[in-house]
Amino acid sequence: MPLTPAERQDRFHAAFLGLAIGDALGFPLRGIPPASLTRLTHLADDFAPRPRGKFAKGQFSDDTQLMLAASESVIREGKVDGRSAAVHFAWLWQEGVILQPPRGLSEALQRLASGTPWMSAGAPMGVKCPSVLSRAMVVGLFESGAGLPHDGGVLSIITHKDPTCSAAAAAFAQAVALGME
Repeated sequence: MPLTPAERQDRFHAAFLGLAIGDALGFPLRGIPPASLTRLTHLADDFAPRPRGKFAKGQFSDDTQLMLAASESVIREGKVDGRSAAVHFAWLWQEGVILQPPRGLSEALQRLASGTPWMSAGAPMGVKCPSVLSRAMVVGLFESGAGLPHDGGVLSIITHKDPTCSAAAAAFAQAVALGME
């Protein structure tokens, strides 16, 4: 049975909030090697978001920012459009508001902002980043059907050319789309 409009809206809200909350909880731990996490003895006792450097508790990262930028692009265009999404991503970089992106992402965003075409700007082969999943979520929320793998890949390749990133984005977009049925 298809979702009612209210159920669909609830799932959109849950997906966006869930990603942003998970991102905020994980942001302070980004870059900490797994072995070092065991030394954070009070981590389980205080699962409230921790500050990360100059950022307050509960601050989300570039993952949420890029997810929101991809969403804005899809809403504006009525479809996934690599050029439009790249413009939105480059704007975040040019305005200096992107929050502590990893090096590969920083370099890709700099190339976009400098005018490199969106299909060529991404981090090179071998550079993998789970942040592409936040954008793949957008594809799964807004689309269904045969175009999911392609469009998940489009939003991935803008910042990461490695085919593992595109494959992960395609799979996650499909999983999210299944949750919207």
